[in-house]
Amino acid sequence: MGGRGLTPSRHPRRVATGLTAIGTCGALVPACHDSERDSEASDDQVHFVMSGKQRAELYRHGIGRVERALREGFWLEAITLQESLISDRLEYLLHHVTGRHKHTTLAELLTRVERDVPPDLIDVDLMTRVDDWRKQRNAALHMMMKFSQVQNTSWLERLGRCREAAWEGRTVMRQVDAWVRKTKRRI
Repeated sequence: MGGRGLTPSRHPRRVATGLTAIGTCGALVPACHDSERDSEASDDQVHFVMSGKQRAELYRHGIGRVERALREGFWLEAITLQESLISDRLEYLLHHVTGRHKHTTLAELLTRVERDVPPDLIDVDLMTRVDDWRKQRNAALHMMMKFSQVQNTSWLERLGRCREAAWEGRTVMRQVDAWVRKTKRRI
């Protein structure tokens, strides 16, 4: 898999350290940690430290699937994986801010970011864009088989909305990753 976009690294030990321009290998893959457990670390913190390599592997495969889905027109798959990656990045940041780790919906994560992340660290425009994409994603996914709600919309028009959401999700996914990296360093 070469070419443009977020593609997984072919080198098994390579992990990207930051999000850069199109063409970066595995830009959303967090750095791996080989260190032993810090004696003062909580069990939640150990989850992130000890699972760094596993997380990197999941991200590598997930990003690869997103890129493949975008190339091959599997918009629903791309959208679903993008939401999972965006949510995971927000959960990761919230864990570093609060010390707690909780899986929840994207809408709830955005509420928790607003509530728990110091205001001077929040990128309000990005959080608005994530929320707008979340609504676009929900509308695109949930309308696929709802005849009564969208009576005059063809299958191709519905797929077109999913396509738009998938490409927007790619951008949002990258921006969230960059913001989480930058914000985590400032905490």
